Amino acid sequence: VLLQRYKELFVPVDGPGHTDWEYDIDTYITETGTGTIDAEYINSKFVRFVKNLYTEGPGSELTKKALQDLHKSFASFSQKDQRTAVVILHDIQRGDLKLEIGKTIYDYIAQYQIDELKKQIITIAEATGLNASQLINLISNDPNEANLNEFNRFENLKSTLVPSLTRTFLSKVYGTDMPARRVIIKADEILRKFILEPNSRVKIITAYVNDDVTIETVQSNPETPVVNVEEENDTPTEVIPDIDKIKASVKDILKITLCDVIDCMRPYDEVVDSIFDVLGKQSLQTLDNVGLFISRAFTDLFVKDATIVDKHVCFNLLVTKFEAYLKKLYYLIHNEEVKPQHEGEDVTWKNVVYGFPCLWNLKYSSDTKYQALYQYLEMVKSWRNSESHISPTSSEQEINLGISIIITMYFYATGCSITDLESVGVM
Repeated sequence: VLLQRYKELFVPVDGPGHTDWEYDIDTYITETGTGTIDAEYINSKFVRFVKNLYTEGPGSELTKKALQDLHKSFASFSQKDQRTAVVILHDIQRGDLKLEIGKTIYDYIAQYQIDELKKQIITIAEATGLNASQLINLISNDPNEANLNEFNRFENLKSTLVPSLTRTFLSKVYGTDMPARRVIIKADEILRKFILEPNSRVKIITAYVNDDVTIETVQSNPETPVVNVEEENDTPTEVIPDIDKIKASVKDILKITLCDVIDCMRPYDEVVDSIFDVLGKQSLQTLDNVGLFISRAFTDLFVKDATIVDKHVCFNLLVTKFEAYLKKLYYLIHNEEVKPQHEGEDVTWKNVVYGFPCLWNLKYSSDTKYQALYQYLEMVKSWRNSESHISPTSSEQEINLGISIIITMYFYATGCSITDLESVGVM
């Protein structure tokens, strides 16, 4: 961190009051591999934050702590990279950034800055009429003051400016009507800044697109926006809103996933209603809490405008609570908890599934329609035992499929148990 701050001491800055150093300072620091160490360290913090965000949710303490640690690690970034990194985190939290396998935080920063530069170039090209391709080529060749006009490339670029458009552009940037006789001089000055000074590009474009600021009043180093993790209550207590909307959405899923077996079950409406009846019944306090989490997942998926992050969180929530839900369903039917195979052992996934013939017998069915449900059950088991469930880099199509599968297994197990629930007076 100190190394990064030390380097920034010698970055040229513009503006009034700036003077060169009045005494000699050795600006060379021996290379010690700090770049690689920092990169691996920061990216490990980034991976942990993303993992917790997608599995635990934005309001969990693990996610909040991971975000705090990640922000602290940003201190070894340059100020420009810090600002870009914060924008990236904001986009991830909103679900606007699609994560890709193998990409690090550094890859995303580089891509964002390239995209930002392209937008800046397009903006100034459209505003002044200059040739965007020539400007891109000039910036891509890493120009400096000495070689800027090598092969007459800078003068050729200026010759593509449209005088009328450029005058309007300069008037907005400087906040005053630009005399025609000064357009060429000021255009030369602005283009040099845009090409040679990356920090000035932001100031120039900001002054152009905003009516209330000029290039002199734009902050040289705008404050890094603060990204807050959305506050959530880890133990929701609210009643499910708009339950009819949730039921309609669930029914649409089941009409696809249970269409081959519904003839052997109750009608769709009864199957859909069954799980909400179970969630509303009291059993044991240790089992009843599961209903609050499941209700929140249904609400976030089918009532709110769910982002891909929301979908990941809800999916993981439904996967991790499936076994607990089956335990509650078993208790309501048998008025006792699921027992382990041998006294004194812990109750396992196998014990819970064995308690429901509709699930246990799927493995032994030769009927293809039930074999498909067995594959669903095996996938749920695999997700349950996987630390990250579905990867944050999964496509939205993949996460939607996963949601459909886990919801199907909830309603299949419950729908097949309606007669048992009725016989004991639960329904």
